[in-house]
Amino acid sequence: MDILELITNINKFLEQYATFQAFKFVLAVYLIIIGFNIILLLYIMITRKGYWSDFSFGRGIPRVVGIMNKRWKTLAEVVVGGNSNDYKSAIVEAGDMLYETFKKLGYPGEDLTQQLEKMVGYQITNLEGVKDANRIRENILTDASYKVSTEKIREVMVEFGEALKEMEAIDDILI
Repeated sequence: MDILELITNINKFLEQYATFQAFKFVLAVYLIIIGFNIILLLYIMITRKGYWSDFSFGRGIPRVVGIMNKRWKTLAEVVVGGNSNDYKSAIVEAGDMLYETFKKLGYPGEDLTQQLEKMVGYQITNLEGVKDANRIRENILTDASYKVSTEKIREVMVEFGEALKEMEAIDDILI
């Protein structure tokens, strides 16, 4: 008995059951819907400007790989061996770097706070930590006498650094 004869016999056996007939009908409808969706998708990709090239070659996302390395290295050196006044300016500068990186990548918002509010957790893995770090940054910007412990400064810089590293704007956190 060859394979074709076996399949034919199985089909004859299954044809006797209404359940199999219903399954074949549902499957046929499903295949028609999938075919229609494929045709619709192709139509949209061909008729609308940019869809086909985005699908074929990927979207032109700006490259930010390593663009902040020098600035970040300077900030890391300040945090490792600077004084408390330099720490605050390092936090402000790190937030500015993150804002610039997000802006280059097309994230909407007039400042870092607005950008972070419009983000969701899958866009950066440490989103809540970066939001907390930005709150401290905002406190520093609004109150010159705001006190921050050395440990908290390191935590804030690590949060900003992890976000910058995840966005590939820096190679290493260094803190």
